[in-house]
Amino acid sequence: GLVRAGAGVTLERLLGFLDEHGTGLTSVPAVGQITLGGALAIGGHGAAVPAVGEVGPAGDGYGSLSNQVVAVTAVAWEPSRAAYALRRFGRATPEGSVLALHLGRAFLTEVVLRVGPARPLRCESIFDRPASAVFAPPGRAGPDSFSGLLDRAGRVESIWFPFAERPWTKVWTVAPTKPAGSRQTTGPYNYAVTDRIPRVGAWLVDRVVAGDAPVTPLYTRAAAAVAEAGVVALGATDLWGPAHHTQLYIQATTLRYAEMGLAVRTRRRDVQRVVHELTARWAGTIEAHHRRGRYPVNGPLELRASGLDLPDVAGVAGADAPWLSALRPHADHPELDTMVWANVLTFPRTTGSHRYLTELEGWARRTFVPPLGRLRAEWSKGWAYTARGPWTDDRAVTASIPGDYRGPSAGRGDWDEARGVLDRLDPHRVFTNPFLDRLLP
Repeated sequence: GLVRAGAGVTLERLLGFLDEHGTGLTSVPAVGQITLGGALAIGGHGAAVPAVGEVGPAGDGYGSLSNQVVAVTAVAWEPSRAAYALRRFGRATPEGSVLALHLGRAFLTEVVLRVGPARPLRCESIFDRPASAVFAPPGRAGPDSFSGLLDRAGRVESIWFPFAERPWTKVWTVAPTKPAGSRQTTGPYNYAVTDRIPRVGAWLVDRVVAGDAPVTPLYTRAAAAVAEAGVVALGATDLWGPAHHTQLYIQATTLRYAEMGLAVRTRRRDVQRVVHELTARWAGTIEAHHRRGRYPVNGPLELRASGLDLPDVAGVAGADAPWLSALRPHADHPELDTMVWANVLTFPRTTGSHRYLTELEGWARRTFVPPLGRLRAEWSKGWAYTARGPWTDDRAVTASIPGDYRGPSAGRGDWDEARGVLDRLDPHRVFTNPFLDRLLP
């Protein structure tokens, strides 16, 4: 199937419309109130890989929403008219490959997406597995580990608060009919505990945000306990219904953090090793800071995995993966077939957080190199950190991150070719800002 949508439609409305027509998308962001155009600009994605033995439906992939694009209509320069006009581009054109994920350097008005059949999901929330089991080193990873759950269901997310013993792990399973014991959903956003904070929780948030750093361990442990108690009290530990009812759980009222995004491309068989390395470093450095009376992180670590942007999914002969997608396969390392997404959350303006995130990002870039993996920026999150904050490392913004999209790994349509396409479509740089002028000069 195909769906034609205005770029201003929200993901929540789009996914609801698709479900009404017996169609859907496998890999979507958890935020339902962003627009389709916004999601495409940043390469919005979900948390899905094929489970062991799973064959995905025709027309639906496990990568980004941008990879589902068949055609786009954009406000673009028309040389024959010497004016800007609405122009339509198919996915097999260089323009279509770039506009499917343009980082805000263009303006879309309409999109045609490839969609697959609707597949209801069961979502189980697991709280009784300790972090030592979920994030175990590869040699000791069992069926309850991140990779073990991934093999079973293909859709896993773990949310681990600092100083808490157990993460909140969600496992989504394709389930055409309602499993016994599951509660049927009536809509998205089924975890009200993330939107309505108990009074004592709000008091602790106030203390942490006000700079009372030693309260941090009490707050983070309380946040983990409140999440578990709230999900259990709401009867939301085992949900079943249309996919987007369980995929969408973040909205405008959800407690807001600043997020750093680490995107590690690896082999499916190395997912557990990457997850273990990330969690061990995150927890170990937080504990080291704690012993020195410093608390640079007061939010959870979120871990997900997704597939890549395989161009055949769009069903368009000659299509490329979106040129600027972090999920575009590496031409020189095709064995790196899975992306592990790690998001480090902390309240804005937390003392020492920028320096901590700078060190963590530098460690990740040094650690995740072939054959283990490769690091890329998650466009929608914070990256290129210095002590001044995200996007302030000029060398990363102007050289190393663009360099990830150049050379043998890029293949056809590298960073500079993509930049050239965007310049042709907007030679007067109407659709830009000071930051994009640095990233895409």
